[in-house]
Amino acid sequence: MGVPGVTFKYLNGQLGGTNPTADGVCGLVIQVPEAPEGLALGVSKALYSLSDAETVGLTAAYDQANGVIAYGEIRDFFGKTSGKGELWVMLVVNTTSVADICDAQNLLAAKLLADSQGRIRVWGVATNRPAAYEPTTTNGIDHDIYAAANKAQELRTNYALNRYIPTRVVLPGRAFTGEASALLDLKQIANNGVLISLHGRKNSKEGMVGFLLGLIASLPVQRNIGRVRNGALGVEEAYLTDGVTRAEDIFNTKDVLHDKGYVFPITRVGRAGYYYNDDQTATGNTDDYHSLANGRVIDKVQRIAYDVYLDSVNDDFELSLKGKIGPAALKALQGDVEDAVNTIMASSGELSSFRCYVDPEQDTIGTGKTVIRLNAQPRGYFKEIEVELGFVKTQE
Repeated sequence: MGVPGVTFKYLNGQLGGTNPTADGVCGLVIQVPEAPEGLALGVSKALYSLSDAETVGLTAAYDQANGVIAYGEIRDFFGKTSGKGELWVMLVVNTTSVADICDAQNLLAAKLLADSQGRIRVWGVATNRPAAYEPTTTNGIDHDIYAAANKAQELRTNYALNRYIPTRVVLPGRAFTGEASALLDLKQIANNGVLISLHGRKNSKEGMVGFLLGLIASLPVQRNIGRVRNGALGVEEAYLTDGVTRAEDIFNTKDVLHDKGYVFPITRVGRAGYYYNDDQTATGNTDDYHSLANGRVIDKVQRIAYDVYLDSVNDDFELSLKGKIGPAALKALQGDVEDAVNTIMASSGELSSFRCYVDPEQDTIGTGKTVIRLNAQPRGYFKEIEVELGFVKTQE
């Protein structure tokens, strides 16, 4: 025992702190004509810095030699995340359509999600179509993107509900014709997990998906990518995906582009630089998940709830005298998830509030199923601010 005296023991875990969640982990499938020496086509690779990309042969020289923007997309991502982060990358041959990339049966984007073991929260496709490729642009952009949006929605829904891996998707509205009136109205479809961006580069038909993913990765889940208080996008010039239309040129058409559900760069009077118009997804405004932020928030709730309830699968519990869920079990079902979500999300401002409800009268014994309702109250957003301005005779 040693000499008698006073001893101390440090206690830990008393303050209710939580481990940081991987909200900024992103995935990017990149079309290329051929693979660099260090990374084969169809192979998933986690990058944690720009130097990791250079190590596998994705460099500025590679882009120049192949006439693509692959390294550039990765550089844009890490440029928005202060040089650090987690980006899962897969290269595919650029004759592969975006729709085929997003098709779960082809094991391209689907394989990337699986290989990350569920870490990816938001993913996208960076296009580098061959020069000989002639897109069909009847509805204002490459029709392949509209087909890909349908496939991407199917994939993310399948993974969210059947594999418990909820994600959101960013697609480039490549080959924009410059005619806003020709664009498909995304508000009339139901792809609430997919965002289509018209943010492009000068003299290019491709979109800046890596840049947008980097911005998303740098923001908390409830934050709108178009929030002015975020600050300007930090680009010297901003073009749409026709390669010629500047953000300064769309004053008369920006409302049309916005009302049709696209994301694109704009200028704002009184502020220097460029900003995104909003974070809307390819669905109607009555859809609870027409906002990327709302989608990211509910995805995080799902991941937390899955982790909490997984330990309860096949667990036994005490019944009430009526043969229903006993008070102790009922309290645990509600309290455990409320504690987790409120500690991780509500306390940090990602949700306004969170409650769990379990009907105590449900017949869990007879049906073998327990129904739990999770009610997440999102943050509110100032969208259109209408100010009534005028004179008054007195202030009384």
